[in-house]
Amino acid sequence: MLGSAADLCCEFNCSNPLSLGSILCPPGTGQGARHLTVRVSSARMSAENEQARGITIEAIQLAVARMFGISVKELGQKSTRRTVTVPRQIAMYLARQMTDASIPEIGRKIGGKHHTTVIHSIAKVEEERRTDPAVNAVISKLMRTLGIG
Repeated sequence: MLGSAADLCCEFNCSNPLSLGSILCPPGTGQGARHLTVRVSSARMSAENEQARGITIEAIQLAVARMFGISVKELGQKSTRRTVTVPRQIAMYLARQMTDASIPEIGRKIGGKHHTTVIHSIAKVEEERRTDPAVNAVISKLMRTLGIG
């Protein structure tokens, strides 16, 4: 049996029980409450795997912020300064590579960004990593710092 909505909100770090539906059964997927049990179970296993590895989006944000000499708060702010956008994009890329978090979840946890922003950021960093040895070196160093790679 599923826990209460309040318990699930605490577990999935959301403040509104009504938003659980969109977290666990995103709109447009054609999946309703009948798939909720499986999604909750999968989400719990994903969170447990991240915790077991010790790699969370928050840990990634902290490592990236330290590497670039900015605060975690700045990573999430609405800034278009390159000194903030590049680290933010790298944090999104690392979150996708090193956690089981979904793209919308990464966006929510890194400044409340839209999922399309996360997709763009990941693609941009992948391309930069292929073409710019300096970017590749920074990302490799961050991965080592976080315990992977």
